[in-house]
Amino acid sequence: MATAQGCFEGTTSSCTYVLDRNALLSGNPVLQAYKQLTKNLENNISSFFEEVVSTADKPDWLAAVEHGLLKLKTLPFNWDSYGSPPIFDELIDDVKCFLHGLEMQDIAIPFVAPLPGGGIHLEWLYDQRELEVEFADKGSVEYLKVLNGEPSEEGKFNVNDYNKGRQLINWLLS
Repeated sequence: MATAQGCFEGTTSSCTYVLDRNALLSGNPVLQAYKQLTKNLENNISSFFEEVVSTADKPDWLAAVEHGLLKLKTLPFNWDSYGSPPIFDELIDDVKCFLHGLEMQDIAIPFVAPLPGGGIHLEWLYDQRELEVEFADKGSVEYLKVLNGEPSEEGKFNVNDYNKGRQLINWLLS
């Protein structure tokens, strides 16, 4: 006999299922239930640890930006009355990936805004320097550096190029 236990959807009750090993091996419908149970357990455990890890040692600015991203996630189709699509989870994941890759503890909270077409805009302002970072396409980041009110550099890079992201923030803070 095999035993599986788990809690589901935030409840505190525990469920115990006793399964006959022979039934599992014979392709019995119980196998499907067992597979679903283990999948649910894995998902619940993963999301629990993801939540615990995501709140540990997170800088205040990063927590604030992630909160802003959650708000963007709720935008419906046509949120700007020009037919813009909602912000997709994959794009929000790209922004989070970029931000976590910065590994910065003390930077200002950037201005966060949706872009027409379903993108995300981040903007930092330090003294006479401004950095605009836009996420419009999956996997890529576009940026604009502004110095003393004049554009000084623009470009595009892969969201996983953490060195480029850090270089941009270091320029901003210099």
